[in-house]
Amino acid sequence: MNSVEDASYETVNSFGPQPEFPRGNVYLWCNFREGHPNSEWCEFIIEGARNWKTRKVATGTYATIALSGGQSSILHFTRQMDFSKQLCFKIEYRKGPQIAGDRSNNKLNAKDWTTVDLPISWWGGPSLMYVSFAVPHGASPQYLDLRQIVLNEGPCGGKKAFYG
Repeated sequence: MNSVEDASYETVNSFGPQPEFPRGNVYLWCNFREGHPNSEWCEFIIEGARNWKTRKVATGTYATIALSGGQSSILHFTRQMDFSKQLCFKIEYRKGPQIAGDRSNNKLNAKDWTTVDLPISWWGGPSLMYVSFAVPHGASPQYLDLRQIVLNEGPCGGKKAFYG
């Protein structure tokens, strides 16, 4: 874990505007807006589909993957994290059907960029974290775009995740 006090790393580069470096005690920061994220903050191993690509468009850069029915892709983060403290997992993403007009075959449909903050507490001590994206068998192809993943110490402050 690294502590960052009042540091402002907001920049504009060839990939477009970059977010500020997260403040406070940061466990994980994957800034896909700069292409492949800095390995110091975002080391992961891919399980399943490995066809992640970096897409650079006028509005910015992001990581993207398209999966067919029955496929999945899991990002296993290799940095061990101490979940015994109050943590906030933040993800900035969008997802939906790969082919316009097809249905999104699950409960979550986010065609516009969405940021979700998810409070995490795990009292089992140090652990590893992963992010998984799966498309059910028989479903039409779906895409997932990622701009940023952050895990830092403290309470969440943005849009909360909703389950239901």
